This record gives sequence, C-alpha cells and structure tokens, in this order.
Amino acid sequence: MISMTTKFGNWLLQSKHSLISFSLLRIIYGLGMLTVLIPSFADRSVLWGPSSWWVDPEAKRRGYWTFDTVLNKSNEILFDVGYVAFIVLVLVFIAGWKTRYITPLVLIMLVALQSNNSYLTNGGDTLGRITLTFLIFANLSEHFSIDSWLRRRKGNFREKERSNEFWNLLHNIALLLCMTQIVIVYLVSSYLKLIGDNWIDGTGFFYSLNLEAYQIYPMINELLWQSTLFVKVSSWLTLIAQGGFIIFVLWRKSRPWAVAVLFTMHLGIAVLLAGLWQFSLVMIALDLLFISNREWTTIRGFINKKILRKKDIEAAPAIQHKELINV
Repeated sequence: MISMTTKFGNWLLQSKHSLISFSLLRIIYGLGMLTVLIPSFADRSVLWGPSSWWVDPEAKRRGYWTFDTVLNKSNEILFDVGYVAFIVLVLVFIAGWKTRYITPLVLIMLVALQSNNSYLTNGGDTLGRITLTFLIFANLSEHFSIDSWLRRRKGNFREKERSNEFWNLLHNIALLLCMTQIVIVYLVSSYLKLIGDNWIDGTGFFYSLNLEAYQIYPMINELLWQSTLFVKVSSWLTLIAQGGFIIFVLWRKSRPWAVAVLFTMHLGIAVLLAGLWQFSLVMIALDLLFISNREWTTIRGFINKKILRKKDIEAAPAIQHKELINV
C-alpha cells in the first residue's frame, strides 16, 4: 500500500504527463470555438448580441445567470469589439502563445458568450466549459506552439517550471479531473443505453442514424443503416467501449484500442449527425488525454517506419537501374 502511494505521489510530482495530448487538445478546442464564432459572425447580434432580446424573457423566467458585462448585449459597438477580441484570443490560443495567461481569458469570453444565449449550447459546450476551467492549470503549449518554438530558438530546453513540483502537481491534477469527466460521461451514457432495449438488441445505432433533424448526408445514413451487420456490430461495440471504458484504460494494452473505437465513433457522429460535431470534437480531444507521451512516440515511430519503408521500396528500382548502368 505504501509503495503504491509513493508511486502515485511520484507520478504527480516528478513530471508533467500527456503533454502531447494536451497540446493537441488545445488546437482541437480552439478550432471547435472558431467553427462557431466565424460562421456566425454575420448573425452574431441576433444570436448573442443586442438583437438577441428574444431569449431574455425565458432566461429571466428560468433564472439563468448572465455575464454580459464582458460581451455587453446592451451596446452593439462594445459587443462587436468583444466578439472580435474573442476570435483573436482563440487564434492566439490555437497558436499556443502565452497559454497560461490566454486560457483564463478564453474561458471568461466563452462563458460570457454562452451566458448571453444558453439555448444555443449543448452537452459539448458544457463539457468543454467545465474542462477548460481545469485546463487553466495545465501546460497546453509544450508542443505545436509558438511557446515551444521560442524555447527552442532560445536554446532553453529545460524551463524552470518543468522541474517545479507545484506546477507538475497542478498539471497532473488537471489531467486527472479531465479524465474523470470523460469517464463520467461514458458511464452515464452506457447506463442509459443499458436500461433500454435498443442498444442491447443491436438496433441503437440504427435509430441514431435515423434522426432526421441531425442528418447531414441522408444518402450515406441510409446506406449504412441498411447493413444489419454494420448496425449490430457498431451498436454492441459502442456499448462495450463506453461501459467498459474505465477498465480498458487501466490496462495499458487495451487502452489504445478503446480510444480508437471511441475516436471512430465520435468522428462518425461529427460527419453523420449535424449539430453534434462540436460535442464530438470535445470528446475526441479529451479521449486523446489517455494516450501517453510514450505511446505517441511509439505511434510516430511506427508511422515514420512505414513512410521510410515505402520510400525505400520506391527508390529500389532506381538504385537497381543505376547499378546495372555502372556494370
């Protein structure tokens, strides 16, 4: 028991974990916000700004909390300035510059926007907002960022913060909290599936594909649900992956497979069901946190090996031809 406690304590304090996954999560979260902000730019006033008065009576009746002091609904100029500033902040967030300071600002602007009109939010927005609160304490710019580029340029490969046990602890606690959120989502989702009959008898995927209000490409949906084998396998695989997720991720060998199945599921939801793509992006980003830096290195090595092997095969005829000429 003591050794397990010591091992867990060392895991929390000695280094930051899942740095590559956190960096990818930063980019995915940012892209998810941009895909809402930019397409809605022309209708921003009606959706969240001064012209969104149509949501106020019901919001007041339900007692919804508003945060319009940042994105002010009563002043069109101030709202537009705040909206553009939010887009700029998200772009900086994606680029990975000063994320320790930018992340809290992004969270404030996101809460302000969503509180102006909570009827446009869904489960993905709620989950993203909760986990973004945890991400304030995580290192999101170790890879694929301006911050990492600046560190390499300065030759400062070992920043002081990296060896600081306090920051390591905060980062790893944020990781555990995000993991806990995703596990809760999957456990609740699998429970709701189990208390019904559709997913157990293998028809749950069929009814999901038949939701007309969410169909983007009806022809593709119809093509897929006509395959009984595909529907049953997809339904049972989803149920098993979600219900047993906490068990699968604890075993290192089964973890990548569980993440791959759920990644494919959410990718399919994003493509086949309109309106749920943002939820899918958040879930995909959080699923990636279960892939460690070591596993990312293994994946990259495997891909590089395949690419090098392909190049060697393509180059072989040219080398043989050159040798024949020399002979």
